[in-house]
Amino acid sequence: TGNADISGSGVGTGVRAELGGAVVLSGGKVLSNGMVATDAGSSISTSGTEIVGTASANNGASLNLVGGSVRASGYGVSAVYAGGPVASHVTTSADISVSGSNASAVTARNGSTINIIGGTLSGASSVLAAIGKNSTITFSNASLIQGGMQGSTAVYAAEGAIVKLNS
Repeated sequence: TGNADISGSGVGTGVRAELGGAVVLSGGKVLSNGMVATDAGSSISTSGTEIVGTASANNGASLNLVGGSVRASGYGVSAVYAGGPVASHVTTSADISVSGSNASAVTARNGSTINIIGGTLSGASSVLAAIGKNSTITFSNASLIQGGMQGSTAVYAAEGAIVKLNS
């Protein structure tokens, strides 16, 4: 799509790629519950796209978010997520923000990787969270703003995960 707005209602996903499918968005807005790529070989690529809701790569899928933004809110939400039983991959230079208790801007789980190569990331509870053996977040050429909720953590790694902060 080129500068189109994607919207809807209900509990569905605004954009979905699965079973080896691919979606490419250039500009525009995803205004309905974000996007998800699921299953090995499935991918979503965006360039300058505004995403309202979460952006997730699950079960071996991939996301490539060039510029643009991701804004999500809610209890326990992760604005950008990579996980599932099969490792997934995300590369992003988007501005990412999240609000809500126990919410994180970026989360990698179960051996997944997230490469942050630009943008501004902000979160009320946590900003970067890597959980599970071989889960990795690499952070470079970006800004990190931690929101300051009581008990919040800017960078979190657990259960054998790694977060790499580069200048």
